[in-house]
Amino acid sequence: LRHVRILRCFVFVLLPLVSCSRQQTTGEYPEGPIEVIVPFAPGGGSDTFARLLKAEVEQQGLLPHPLVIINAPGAGGTVGSRRVMNEAADGYTVLLLHDGILTAKHSGKVLYGPEAFEPIAGTGRTGSVVVVVEDSPHSSLEDLLRAAADHPDTITFAANLGAPSHFVGLMLEQAHGSAEFRFAQTGGGAARFAALKGKHANETAMSLEEYLRFRSDGVRALAFLGDQRHPQIPEVASAIEQGVPVRDSVTQYWWMPKGTPARRRDHFANVMKQVMSSSRFRKQLAQMKIDPIYLNGQELASHLSEKEAALMLVDPGTESPLPNVPLALAFLAVILCTGTVATRF
Repeated sequence: LRHVRILRCFVFVLLPLVSCSRQQTTGEYPEGPIEVIVPFAPGGGSDTFARLLKAEVEQQGLLPHPLVIINAPGAGGTVGSRRVMNEAADGYTVLLLHDGILTAKHSGKVLYGPEAFEPIAGTGRTGSVVVVVEDSPHSSLEDLLRAAADHPDTITFAANLGAPSHFVGLMLEQAHGSAEFRFAQTGGGAARFAALKGKHANETAMSLEEYLRFRSDGVRALAFLGDQRHPQIPEVASAIEQGVPVRDSVTQYWWMPKGTPARRRDHFANVMKQVMSSSRFRKQLAQMKIDPIYLNGQELASHLSEKEAALMLVDPGTESPLPNVPLALAFLAVILCTGTVATRF
C-alpha cells in the first residue's frame, strides 16, 4: 500500500509537467527560445552569419523570444547535424548548415542527408575560389590541372574532407579527366590558408569572403567558380572561361527535425524571409560577400535536388564513413558487462 501511494504521488507530480511540454502547448508558437545549432566553431562564416541574423531578428522584433546560438563543432558539421536530427520535432531546435549536409552524405561520412530533416529555407549564397600561394609556379587553372595530370598525387589540395571544399577538388579532377590531386585533411578556411602559407599544401578552395580576407597575406586566385567573373575580383577569370566546366557556390540552409509541424516550419521560414528582405541586413551580407537569396517551398526543393544530382556525378573516392558511435558504445557496454559477470563466476 505504501508503494502504491508513492507511485500515485509520483504520477500526480510529473503528469502536469509532462502535459506542459513544448510539444503539447496550445498557445502561439514560439512560447520560448528557439535553439539554433551551428555545427562549427565560433568566429567562422556560419557562426558570424547566424549571429548577424539573430541580431536582425531582435532589432525587428520578429520573435517574442530570443534565438539562442549553440555551437556544436566537429566532424565537418556532422556532430551538430546528428544532434538536431535526434531532437524533438517541436520547432524549438533549428540547424544552420550549408551544402556540407549534402557532401557529408555523398562522401560516406554519414548515412543521412537532407531527407532526414525538414528543409525550412535557403538564405544567402557565396561563391567559391580556387586559391594558391602567391609565389606558386602555377599561373592559371589549366596550368595547375596539367601539372596534376603530368605528376599525379603530387599536387596537394588542402580540404575539409567530405565537405564542399573537398568536392571542389574532386569536380576539378573530373572536369579535366586526367588530373589527380593529393587531398590533405586540414579543416576550415583559416586552417587551409595556414596550410598554404606553411607550404604544406599547393592549392585549396575558399569562399569569396575568405579569399578577400586572406588575399593581402600572400595568396592568389586562379579561378572563380561562377558562371562569369565576380565584380569583386574582376581580374580573376572564371573556371568556365578557362575551359574548365566547374561551378560551385555554398548556400546557408535552415533545417528542423523530421516531423516538425508545418505551421511551425512556415512560421520560422517567414521570419527568415523578413530578415532577408531587410535593407540593413542585406548591406551586412554585402560586406561578407554573400548574395542575399531566399529559397523556400518548391524552389528550395528543386534547388536541393539539382545540387544532389550534381554531386551524384562526382566520385568521392574511398572516404570511410564515421563510426556508428551509439552502436560502438552499446557493444562496449555488453563486453564490460560480460566481463563483470564472468569474474563473479
